[in-house]
Amino acid sequence: MATLAERQGGDGAALRLAALVGAIVVYGVAGAPAPASVGPAELAVGLGLLVAVGLRAPLWLGTGYLLRCPGATPAEIVACLCLPLLLWLPLVRGSLMGWQPTDIVRDVVPLGFLFLPLLLRRGLSARRAAGSGAVADLLAAALAAAGLAFAFRWWAHVAFGFAAVGDRTLAEGDLYLLNSAAVPFAAVWLTLQGLRRLFPARGAGAVALGLVLGAAGLLCTGALAGAVHRAALGLVLGTIGLGVALRLRTAPGDWRLVPVAGAGLLAAFGWAALGALSLVAEKTGEVGWNNRAAEAGAVLRQIGRSLPAFLLGDGWGALVASPAVGNWRVSFTHNAASYFLVKTGLLGFVAATGYLAALLAESWPALRRRADIALAALPSLAVALFLHTSYKYLCFGLLCTVLLLAAAKDETPKN
Repeated sequence: MATLAERQGGDGAALRLAALVGAIVVYGVAGAPAPASVGPAELAVGLGLLVAVGLRAPLWLGTGYLLRCPGATPAEIVACLCLPLLLWLPLVRGSLMGWQPTDIVRDVVPLGFLFLPLLLRRGLSARRAAGSGAVADLLAAALAAAGLAFAFRWWAHVAFGFAAVGDRTLAEGDLYLLNSAAVPFAAVWLTLQGLRRLFPARGAGAVALGLVLGAAGLLCTGALAGAVHRAALGLVLGTIGLGVALRLRTAPGDWRLVPVAGAGLLAAFGWAALGALSLVAEKTGEVGWNNRAAEAGAVLRQIGRSLPAFLLGDGWGALVASPAVGNWRVSFTHNAASYFLVKTGLLGFVAATGYLAALLAESWPALRRRADIALAALPSLAVALFLHTSYKYLCFGLLCTVLLLAAAKDETPKN
């Protein structure tokens, strides 16, 4: 029989998990990847995250107490060593250079999102409460639901112009909902989950659920095609194809019907697909790779003006004249490496790279233990880190959290 302390620990973890799922749902239904201001939705999401994380995990990480904890993982140890370089030095430097407080806050908050996976794992006590696999499944479904909500809201913004896909590029919208890392994740995860229930089919209920999930995945993929998100669309389609190919090697014979179903979809949406490819080629011919190399050059020129700037960057809140957005002075870059270089310099870049490498190493077993989640995460991770600004978004931290939980064994952690 479980002791009172164990029951209370489980109840607390269940409450935190419910708060996190609620925050993710609110984020997708009413929030935005990069909100211009703090509104009711952002407050609700923040409250849910605070409940989910708790007080102990941030205190242990922020003070370095985790370094003394026997149960600390390698990623947590690296995080304790890297966090001061990523928080305090750029914060002090940005304040001394006189950057706007709002710009400083808009940089510091995403740093918290980056460390969210470690905070949530320890705060949820997921493995003790319900098993890391079950929690990973629940959070993956919640994150996919958020991505689907973003896609649906974008479709509503363009008046559900499904017929326009492949004919013209549809407007992004002021909220840039499709920039969320949750949308490519949802496109892959929902599609593969739908196929898993359709092939082999196990009753009318499974078929109905498979069709619903597949249609939801198609809605997300279609949104990326409609707005001509080239990299995300290509990675999503490639990952779905890879997932199907892997299943064909080991799955029952019914999975051999998947190419037939794919051919049917291609016949139904063939013109739209060809049109979407044409728009991708046209956009590439017009804008190339959106001046990403020129943006990196602007960052190197900015921090190369002096040794302190090179080592420490210009601090949180710093702006850069980015050729990727018409040389406007903005607080972001379209690549995580150049972002940390301009904000935190070489020292911060090394710290951020070390932390992300440790997080990746700890998440790597997810490829073996939960290939469905790992595959679905790949497009979003690649786009976020190398091609876009979504490394700053809440959904990126949540995605890394799902991967970290999917990689863990179902065993009680040492606290």
